[in-house]
Amino acid sequence: METSLDGEFKSITDLGVYTLVKLPEGKTAISTRWVTKIKLDENNDPCKWKARFVVRGFSQIPGVDFDLTQSPVASWKSIRMIMSITAREDHELFQFDYDTAFLNANLTEDIYVEQPEGYHVGGPEMVWKLNKALYGLKQAPREWNKTANDFLKKIGYKPLLSDPCIYTKKSETGRLILIGLYVDDTIISVHKQDIPEWESDKKKISETFPIKDLGECHWILNIKVTRDRSRHTIKLSQQAYVERIANEWGLGQTRSVKTPIRIDDIYPSETEQSTVLSDKDKKKYQSIVGELLYAANVTRPDLGFSVGRLCQRLSNPYDHHMEAAKRIMRYLSQTGHYSLTFGGKGVDLDISGVSAFSDSDWAECKETRRSTSGCIILYNGDVVHWFSRRQKTVTASSAEAEYIAMFEASKEILWFRNWMFEVFGEYQSGATLIREDNQAAIALAQNNNMMVQRIKHMDLKYHFIRELVADNKVRLMYINTKNQLADILTKPIQGSRFHEICDLIMWTLDG
Repeated sequence: METSLDGEFKSITDLGVYTLVKLPEGKTAISTRWVTKIKLDENNDPCKWKARFVVRGFSQIPGVDFDLTQSPVASWKSIRMIMSITAREDHELFQFDYDTAFLNANLTEDIYVEQPEGYHVGGPEMVWKLNKALYGLKQAPREWNKTANDFLKKIGYKPLLSDPCIYTKKSETGRLILIGLYVDDTIISVHKQDIPEWESDKKKISETFPIKDLGECHWILNIKVTRDRSRHTIKLSQQAYVERIANEWGLGQTRSVKTPIRIDDIYPSETEQSTVLSDKDKKKYQSIVGELLYAANVTRPDLGFSVGRLCQRLSNPYDHHMEAAKRIMRYLSQTGHYSLTFGGKGVDLDISGVSAFSDSDWAECKETRRSTSGCIILYNGDVVHWFSRRQKTVTASSAEAEYIAMFEASKEILWFRNWMFEVFGEYQSGATLIREDNQAAIALAQNNNMMVQRIKHMDLKYHFIRELVADNKVRLMYINTKNQLADILTKPIQGSRFHEICDLIMWTLDG
């Protein structure tokens, strides 16, 4: 009976990854090992035993064994844009995986590696000279991306400048086919009338690379994709991922918490004693925060502020930071059914295209006295991006803090405007709306001469927002603080206010 190791070795052999040679004099073979893992499905049930033969790339020598290593993946904001377009246009959403993707990438360097344990041929001096990449090589992701990129362009797909792992193609009917590439996981958005053309392209891909056709997209990158065609909605949920990590740390069945973080979790009172975590607990803290960060970046904007604040203490955490991380994990465990939804009613019924909420909490950080910028980007009412960032400078007033937050939001808006131009062939008509709850900051951005003296000390880059307003690329609108959705990304909010915002930005909390 063929094992997962046998299957991996067969793939390596069939793809001509190596040539068996005697190790040349003066050369060193890089060590290797087998890595195995049980793959889980959307119900956390084992679905596959997977094996990888990997190179210990940490021993590679820069300039000898590798040169450049940077490799792009599709950004989450692009993936969420594809989900929004797919839901509202009622496109089909397909998925496939490139099987043993890295083994398809050619190498230019002469690299020798040890043979795999259990499959050794010849004497101890016999090694593999790699013709193609293996998992673990530092340049493997980059070489694979180049290989996939070259082929997709060859069959008519064009990568975006704003996101080189998003590919577009105009079909014979004049509609768009969108592809999102995340290493080897691939999603495709295509109109039902263009399915025959996509099937033809998929056949070309499968004839060049081994792929697993997974049909309609239901489970990708630890995200469950649920679709309601009658309501034109797509929901993204990480409930299975949340349950897994919560149980991993023993926080799945614990006391109830209603919000992810409190001000006392970050800054304990002076009467409380705080101690630096031991090296062992520090690694545990870093692991917990890293797993929380994945959820916060992908489907959970309600965790943006709390997880971001804990990320700032990864190198020097105290015991109260560990308790804060556990609290967030408890909150996440109890709200694992929350979904990020695209299509349907959305937030902005009156605004088409891209719009934003921008906010800042003045001098929120008690350690540095810096403010925190928060932003939520919407596309046709769907939440497609968010961020919570501590600002790089201390500000002298709330107006200055809000002004900087608008500058940071405007950079994201320009990215989305360029993305839409590349995909649809035209810029969004009219200016992009930014909602802001500080009238003084709006006056600053509108170049009100009465306000010039208040910001003459500020760095030139922050005045970029003025040019966008003057060029009618950005339009500012004052809103009351109670309607400011980005408030949730700037400070610890408690009580019903927190859940009201959650219900708007993640508008289906029924799982």
